[in-house]
Amino acid sequence: MRQAIVEGRFGRPLTIIAQSGQYFPLYRPAYRDIYYNKRETGGGAVQDALTHVINAGEWLVGPVTRLVADIDHQRVDVEDTAHVLTRHGSVMGCFNLNQHQSPNESTITVICTQGTARFEFHENRWRWMIEPGSNWHDEAIPTLERDRLFYLQANAFLDAVEKRCKPLCTIEEAKQTLSVNLAILQSSDKGGWRRLLGGGCNSGCK
Repeated sequence: MRQAIVEGRFGRPLTIIAQSGQYFPLYRPAYRDIYYNKRETGGGAVQDALTHVINAGEWLVGPVTRLVADIDHQRVDVEDTAHVLTRHGSVMGCFNLNQHQSPNESTITVICTQGTARFEFHENRWRWMIEPGSNWHDEAIPTLERDRLFYLQANAFLDAVEKRCKPLCTIEEAKQTLSVNLAILQSSDKGGWRRLLGGGCNSGCK
């Protein structure tokens, strides 16, 4: 899906919309006793979960350049719900995540000038539509065991430490991710839009 977007198959990206949620206590029953229970240790919906979704959004359409956020604690012990409006240059974004809904679902939709692409993690597919009012064209992806991505990430990090390969993420990209997280927290706590330099997009993004 990303390759199709970067190559301009659907035209220029205009808007990205992401919705993600799950019942977090089911998947991490010990969350009260680990880092998750405090913002200061990296816990909460923003730093623990939404960061991955927004990072994927930046990978698809470019870095966040400004944002405004509303986050709240609704069911679990720290903030578990986040609504964030973003700008990725000219691309408008909307990210919604909660950690208390029953379905475990994640969807990212990129609306472009000549079509729409959508990734549905819970359905193991991405889909696209070009003609208005027509049907989705589905592209299946391999099914992943729930923790497989974490294993891949850990192995990639260890390989980089042992100099077997280059790191998948540069320091600048890491700084961008951290800057977005902090901007979301600051916007929610103090109100108003936050502007970012937006220099951390992975190579190949537009």
